[in-house]
Amino acid sequence: MHILVRVLSPVVVLSAIWCTAQEPGTSDGNADPDKEGARKFRAYAKEVAAAYDLRTGDGSPRKLNFVAEPILRWSNPLGGQQARGELFLWTDSGQPAAIVSINEFTTAEGVTHGEQEWCSLAAGPLVAEGPHRWSPRAGMLSPKPFVDVEPPADSAARRARQAHDLATGFAGEKTTRAGVSRTLRLLPKPIYRYEAKDAGILDGFLFALAEATDPEVLLVLEARLKGTMLAWHYALARMNSVLLSASYNGKAVWEAPALDGNEVYDREDKAYSAFLRK
Repeated sequence: MHILVRVLSPVVVLSAIWCTAQEPGTSDGNADPDKEGARKFRAYAKEVAAAYDLRTGDGSPRKLNFVAEPILRWSNPLGGQQARGELFLWTDSGQPAAIVSINEFTTAEGVTHGEQEWCSLAAGPLVAEGPHRWSPRAGMLSPKPFVDVEPPADSAARRARQAHDLATGFAGEKTTRAGVSRTLRLLPKPIYRYEAKDAGILDGFLFALAEATDPEVLLVLEARLKGTMLAWHYALARMNSVLLSASYNGKAVWEAPALDGNEVYDREDKAYSAFLRK
């Protein structure tokens, strides 16, 4: 979650592969005690997400597919905020293309703020029209092959186990604007699974490195064609404007620097952007 309000200085789913929202509280002990408020917020978030129309921004625009149910429902009581959000996804020929986290957070003084936090996972430009306009020129992912790991297995079940084992090798960290470092944990299940054969992806898994259940870093694992062979690839993307980093088996593999508010808020041209709730 991006908490930098203006008052600061600054397939195709595999045989209907699941995209089940992980409920805070079913296994993580983060159930929302404000059940009525949570119900209203969920209805609001779903309505806002459905109001957007997303298309590719190239010469032959394609309408992206909206996954109507949130792929993740999260909460985060840390840092003096009471925060909750819904993560929605759009896909392009099965491949994740854009994510929005519609969230709200209440300060210790009881003031509630809300925002829409966008992240592009697309290879090229996108255009979102709706409550806000968002048109990043390129996405945030730079897939890299793993070194010295077993190639993707023949069966979907075995690939799921492989992906889980690979994901557990990743560790994340965020550094707040106050200089406090916090360890991010891998949510135990992928928040989305997909295939995109037109893009050479036999199997794909979207994981989250989270604070509580709040996704701060997105981790993408894909069984991709590399020449004529399949190989596992990984990529990471930010879901917060603070300093973020990730390692794999103890070796640093990714870092996203802290961003100023003017690099994030109301920036329709940025692959990671946030808009205040109207």
